[in-house]
Amino acid sequence: MSRHAAAHDAYAQSLGLYLGDGHLVQGRKRVYRLSIYRAADRPGVIEETATVMSLVMPTSTVNRRTRRGCTEVTSQSTHWACLFPRHGLGVKHRRPITLGSWQRSAVEAHPERFVRGTACRPNSKVASAGWAADGCRSMNRVRRALPGGVRWYPPPPLHERVA
Repeated sequence: MSRHAAAHDAYAQSLGLYLGDGHLVQGRKRVYRLSIYRAADRPGVIEETATVMSLVMPTSTVNRRTRRGCTEVTSQSTHWACLFPRHGLGVKHRRPITLGSWQRSAVEAHPERFVRGTACRPNSKVASAGWAADGCRSMNRVRRALPGGVRWYPPPPLHERVA
């Protein structure tokens, strides 16, 4: 696989990682820090995340920071904000996912890598048992106040929110 093809493949996974367990923070001089949080007891997943980040942004150093129960995998670059469609002000899950044509082509060319990045492998024993690939067993739920009382809903699947 050529370097360009490997980066295209890795981008699809890094987009899933960002949308699933990541966030961007702007620091000084418009340098962004991409942080992806992975379960601390899954060293293979942590190293795979670091490898994917270094393939997408080869000129940036990838660091690992141990947190309680997880490891934060980080990389800094002025270009991270250009690569991810949901970066901006406010809460990430309330912004629409609008992919550019080049982003859509990466996801369509490598859908399995995109889904792997979102931390859930479809049709696997892991997913059917309620476990995500990063070791997480929790389900994010959305709280909605309705006239009849408060209701809790699981968020729609990521593939239904991508435009």
